[in-house]
Amino acid sequence: MQLNLVANQLEALSRPDRTVVLTGNAALVRDATRFSLEGRFKADRALIEFAPRGRPTMSDDVIVLGRGKPAPPQKQEAEVPLSVNLAADPGDNFHLRGLGIDAMLEGSARVRMTGGGAPRVNGSIRVASGNYAAYGQKLAIERGVITFNGPYDNPTLDVLAVRKQPEGEQLSETNVEAGVQVRGTARSPQARLVSTPNVPDSEKLSWLVLGHGMEGTSGNEKDVLSAAAGALLGGKGGTGGIQSKLANALGVDELGVGQGRNGEAEGLANTVVTVGKRISSRAYISFEQGATTASSLVRLRYKLTPKFTLQFQTGTNTALDVLYAWAFD
Repeated sequence: MQLNLVANQLEALSRPDRTVVLTGNAALVRDATRFSLEGRFKADRALIEFAPRGRPTMSDDVIVLGRGKPAPPQKQEAEVPLSVNLAADPGDNFHLRGLGIDAMLEGSARVRMTGGGAPRVNGSIRVASGNYAAYGQKLAIERGVITFNGPYDNPTLDVLAVRKQPEGEQLSETNVEAGVQVRGTARSPQARLVSTPNVPDSEKLSWLVLGHGMEGTSGNEKDVLSAAAGALLGGKGGTGGIQSKLANALGVDELGVGQGRNGEAEGLANTVVTVGKRISSRAYISFEQGATTASSLVRLRYKLTPKFTLQFQTGTNTALDVLYAWAFD
């Protein structure tokens, strides 16, 4: 048997949430040694919508009347397995929507499958344009590439979504454009915060979620930042998450336990507890106390300009420092 299949704007799927119109051709061959399907298809138009999470499902103990038990499998003679080799092109009107994503896709991929084995995919799918909604914000997807190199369910990810500033506003030290970069694989994604210009991670997260810097952040906004950090960076249940919640409850901006900067002692002997509070957009005060010693420090930082900062400390050691900082790629 040899069948030539030709599709001209074939409506392969026609549902309110799944519509796919295809054009292409394929050849199906079946003989004593070969059973294969090879071809190429391009989507003229497609809309794929994902159902929202949390929709109700039936419990395992629900019995649906009218559905009989499946017939026991019958023994069959060994047959030549079906080999599939199809080239897929999403075209220029492939719309993906759901789970916060609203994007138009482009690219190409080749799907191969033999018998009942899992399909293998090679190629890349890119986001031509789109956005991602998270924490009440709409992030513009500046780069979105999904690369398949074998297993269909574990592609490589390279995604950058940014919260754009309103038109007419220029970027500066006091006006930051922040976003999230996701790399790795679908099974093991790695997310990190990025910004232009480059600022500390706490500032990046604040600009991403709240639209402004850490100064003047209210208690409710700090709770939102804590939840966002856990979701975006996988900080659930970690020490950082506990410290953040405790700091919010105490009304301070920093609460941590770490190793002292000075001295050669190790372990508990060099452990310090740090409490910090931002008192204005330019000034930040912190207190450090040794866990097992009487050493303590009070530090006051004052930002003169975006590049110059004065730091005064008193206590076990007294000093006045002038700090200069610059950012570069």
